[in-house]
Amino acid sequence: EIFIKSDAVVFTIGNSADTLFLSTYGITLKKNGLILTDHQTSGTNKKNIYAGGDVVTGAATVTEAMAAGKRWAQIIDKKLMNEERFTAIFPPVLFEQKAPLLPMGGSRQKIKKLPIKNRANNFNEVECGLTNKGADTEVLRCLRCDIQTNTE
Repeated sequence: EIFIKSDAVVFTIGNSADTLFLSTYGITLKKNGLILTDHQTSGTNKKNIYAGGDVVTGAATVTEAMAAGKRWAQIIDKKLMNEERFTAIFPPVLFEQKAPLLPMGGSRQKIKKLPIKNRANNFNEVECGLTNKGADTEVLRCLRCDIQTNTE
């Protein structure tokens, strides 16, 4: 475990950010109410105050949010610790950029859905997801969507 001393850490979850109180602390906001930060450092106009996530960019997909969070964590950690530690803690994952000619195996798995009569008046998930075995079979269909090709 790693403990980092701080004055405050604010965790947020929700559909929109209430950032107006930040201006009372002198933190600059954009016209749309999002926090203005330096794109390279994630720093605000106040020394050692950083911001990231939807409160800076606006709503994003989960994938975009995760990528941005990782990038901001690296930037902020380097600034606060005065050294580059991130790649030692989280080494990059390297993939071979060679696509298989055919899927490795497996077949498309059907996702079970909640019966229609059970979908009313509740917040239950309609798609029930895959079983562990079904997920294992599904991933064998992988055609390596991460590979970037030049089609020119």
